[in-house]
Amino acid sequence: MSARLRSTALALVLGLGAVACGSEDGGEPPLQATPISTAPSTSTSMTTSTSAPTSTSTTLRPSTSTPTSATVPSGSVRPALPAGWERCTDRERGYAVGYPGDWHTLRLESGDCHFFDPRPIVAEPNSDGIATWLVVFPQDFPRRSFTGPDAVDTFTRRILSAREVTLGGRTLLVRESEATKDVILPAGTRFYDWFLDCGPGSVLLSTSSVPDRPESEYLAKKAVADRAALTLECLR
Repeated sequence: MSARLRSTALALVLGLGAVACGSEDGGEPPLQATPISTAPSTSTSMTTSTSAPTSTSTTLRPSTSTPTSATVPSGSVRPALPAGWERCTDRERGYAVGYPGDWHTLRLESGDCHFFDPRPIVAEPNSDGIATWLVVFPQDFPRRSFTGPDAVDTFTRRILSAREVTLGGRTLLVRESEATKDVILPAGTRFYDWFLDCGPGSVLLSTSSVPDRPESEYLAKKAVADRAALTLECLR
């Protein structure tokens, strides 16, 4: 897959085990490479700095298995976590994000805090990817590269809306898009993405919904993503 696009269903490093962050639900089957129907029902408030949906073109966690403290840039204030949430920190890539404390993440060579889901996550051998409720990955481009007619992923995505939002003094891009091609996930899959500038690039926090999933599930995923976006921070 091109470095220009790290989608919410990235190819996984296989042969690595799952790690539970927070308490185990116990008895629930492992999550396979399809979206699930568990629906946390939470929402968040935010302040929109601009509201200019983008005209369309064709288009689109941290290094340890337990929550850790991080070195925060001088003068900055860490975002507060919602009650019952924990924080994952990727020191190597320089970002941190919060997630519900009873959710699970997956251990990869690149760190533990990329994939988050209410159920245990299993990477199946010979699978192209895995769909989870939340995905967090660093990107090579700053946030504004993902909006407008020249967005870097217009070859696989149609942008439905995009706007900049101010959360706790940080400016993020929130974007909704739809897959126009079958790339890991099928055409018609909707993506709800948050981008925070970090160093020369950005950090992506994303959720998605394939065409045959209920709208209520997609709305629940977006609500969780909104709350997680409140906790997303760059440590560089």
